[in-house]
Amino acid sequence: MLELAPRRVNTLSPGTTDTPLLARTLGEGRDAYVAALKEKLPLHRLGTPEEVGAAVVFLMSNGFMNGETLHVDGGSRLI
Repeated sequence: MLELAPRRVNTLSPGTTDTPLLARTLGEGRDAYVAALKEKLPLHRLGTPEEVGAAVVFLMSNGFMNGETLHVDGGSRLI
């Protein structure tokens, strides 16, 4: 039997998130990349830092969730 209590092990897998780091990483190619990605994503938009943060808070506040990976990716795993 596996005993981790009181520790919980969860991970967050965010999709492409609209942050300043994305702009710095992609440089001049950012707009073209974002436009192409928006066309493909089921929600037709990028995630926001606030949405990713809300997922982190959820993982931290739900004391019964354990051993899970929460995908916050706008459905990119579906395409």
